Amino acid sequence: VAQSRFARVGPYTLVGAGTSIGDYSCVINSTIGDNCTIGRNVSIEGCYIWNNVTIQDNCKLKHAIVCDGAILKAGAVLQPGVILTFK
Repeated sequence: VAQSRFARVGPYTLVGAGTSIGDYSCVINSTIGDNCTIGRNVSIEGCYIWNNVTIQDNCKLKHAIVCDGAILKAGAVLQPGVILTFK
């Protein structure tokens, strides 16, 4: 796991092997799978992020599920209850 020293990983959070978390990002009460890339200034709260997911800069996710291989473009917002797949 590669975590920026400016990123915050809060309680009740699991981060998988090979995952990187960018500057000023905050992950709370979430599970992030293996080999994910979390960009800068990303907020993740109460989410399940599966393996090989890319979340670009300035995204906001709250109580959502992101399935294997999905890519969230910069500035994306996922509201509670969203399930995002790659197909």
